[in-house]
Amino acid sequence: MRGKSRLSANLRPSETAGRHRGRLLGLLAVLGLILAAAPAGAELTFYRATTCAIILSSNPVDPGQPLTLTGRVRDAGRAPVERGRVQIEMAETPQGPWQVLAAGRPGPGGDFAVADHTLSLESRTFYLRAGFSGHDDGRVCYRASLSPAVPLVVRNRAWADENLSMGFIEAAGDASPGPAAGSWEYVIRAKALKEVRGAVFQGYAGDWVPLAGPVLDFQADAGQVLAREPEDDADDTLITWRLERLLAGEEATLRVVVDSRDPEGEAEGDRP
Repeated sequence: MRGKSRLSANLRPSETAGRHRGRLLGLLAVLGLILAAAPAGAELTFYRATTCAIILSSNPVDPGQPLTLTGRVRDAGRAPVERGRVQIEMAETPQGPWQVLAAGRPGPGGDFAVADHTLSLESRTFYLRAGFSGHDDGRVCYRASLSPAVPLVVRNRAWADENLSMGFIEAAGDASPGPAAGSWEYVIRAKALKEVRGAVFQGYAGDWVPLAGPVLDFQADAGQVLAREPEDDADDTLITWRLERLLAGEEATLRVVVDSRDPEGEAEGDRP
C-alpha cells in the first residue's frame, strides 16, 4: 500500500488522464488501420460451431408404433439455431447407406420434428441420425454438423414377457467426417413395463455407446451408476447401472458423455 501511495503521489491527475487518453487513441488508430485495409463494403463474418442431436420419443418400439423423431441444433454456447436446414436419416447399419426420412428448417428452439412416423412390421434394429446443413447470412456463419448415430430396436412378440425395456433416446454432438473434436452425449432410458426390483444393467462403453471413445462423465436420475476405468488402453470403461425399484410405467434415464473419436472403418456418408 505504501508503494502504491508514493507512485500515485508522483502523478498529477492531468498527467494520468493524458496517459489513458493516449492509449485509447493508439487503440483506435490500430483499429482504423485494420478497417482501412479491408475491401470497400466488406463485412466481418463470425463463425460459430454447432452440434446436432437426434431425439427419439421411444426406444425400443413395437412394429407400427407411431414414433416422433426430432433433430435439434445448438451453437457452441448451447443457444438454439433456427436457421439452415435439418434432415433426419435412417440406415440398416451404422455405416450406411443413409436414407433421408424428412428435412426442413428448424423452428423455435432449434428443433425440426417428424411426428407419427412408423416403421415396417419387421423386427430388427435400425440406425438414426440428424444432420445440419449450416447457414451463412453474411454476418454469422453457422458450421454444419452431424449427430452421432443411435440404434432403434423394433421388437417382436417375445418382448411382451419383458419387465423392463431400455434403449437410446438421444445422441448429441458433431460426428461429421474428419478430425473429431469435443464430446458426444447420449441418453439411455429404462422404462418399467411391470414393477421392477433390483434391476442391474452392465456393459462396456463400446457396447452401450456405439462408435464412441472413452467415458468423460455420466449421471442418472434414478439408481446408482458405477464406472470401472479400463486396465489398459485396449479396454473400454465398464458401466454398471443399478435400479432398486421402478413401478409399472415409471422411467429412468442415464446420461453418458464420451470423448468423440473417428471410428475405424466408418464410412463418411452423405452430408446434408
